[in-house]
Amino acid sequence: MSRKNELVFYWKAFFSDSSSIEQFDKKDNEVLFKEVLDKMNLLETFIITDDNEEYVVDLVDKTIETPYKTYTVVGKNPELIYFRRNSVRLEIGTGKSLPPSVVHHVGIKTDSDEKKVEIFPGQGMKPKEVKFNDIKKKKISKLN
Repeated sequence: MSRKNELVFYWKAFFSDSSSIEQFDKKDNEVLFKEVLDKMNLLETFIITDDNEEYVVDLVDKTIETPYKTYTVVGKNPELIYFRRNSVRLEIGTGKSLPPSVVHHVGIKTDSDEKKVEIFPGQGMKPKEVKFNDIKKKKISKLN
């Protein structure tokens, strides 16, 4: 099984200089996310896909488009939020480990807002919304 099939979802990045980078090249070799980070100032669109569903982060329009809903972020200086978490699962009673479950977290953060969705292979997605002002209030209340 290829690494691409193991992950189910993979990323694609599109830049303002008309270049693009995919997580897997034509020979199925994995490209490091560092390649995207090195061109972050040119990043316009970031996509998580399984070749059926697409989750599109548009840093120009400041939107997150999912198959179910589109989210808009307000504020200036949009930045990509992207990371993935792996969780190892055990089959109860047997102690056998099941294939890891990979959850992708993708969104946009600005100077005044932040929105993120979590993408679960085979289970769709779960929206995560963080209000920037609420974060500031919690930090300020901890200081007082």
